Amino acid sequence: MNDPVREYCRRRGYAEHVIEGGMRYLVESWEYVVQSVVNREIQFQDDYLNDMDGRQILEEVVTVATSEQKTEFFDRIEIADRRFLDVAVPTADSLWGNVNARKHGWTREKHWWYFSIVPQC
Repeated sequence: MNDPVREYCRRRGYAEHVIEGGMRYLVESWEYVVQSVVNREIQFQDDYLNDMDGRQILEEVVTVATSEQKTEFFDRIEIADRRFLDVAVPTADSLWGNVNARKHGWTREKHWWYFSIVPQC
């Protein structure tokens, strides 16, 4: 396998569908989540946390992505992020709790998806 994103996901032990789908899957999944948020669809807590973990994985793989992958997907990620932030509300604490935030080094500025909620319809 010559795809550094898929290799990274394999090494980290992510689900097979994430490994196989690679960067395209992660970006399309984030865009889908953002569209559901913009549409004010109900976000169930466990699903929402899983979706934010998906955004975290996307953040991680961008660091290993090829220049071609970055060219193809970076603008799409930025657009989806802006759309999400247009409707998201900052939280006082990390969605996973402040102990986990400290453990993983998550900060409100860099890992905003773990410090944001969206209004329900």
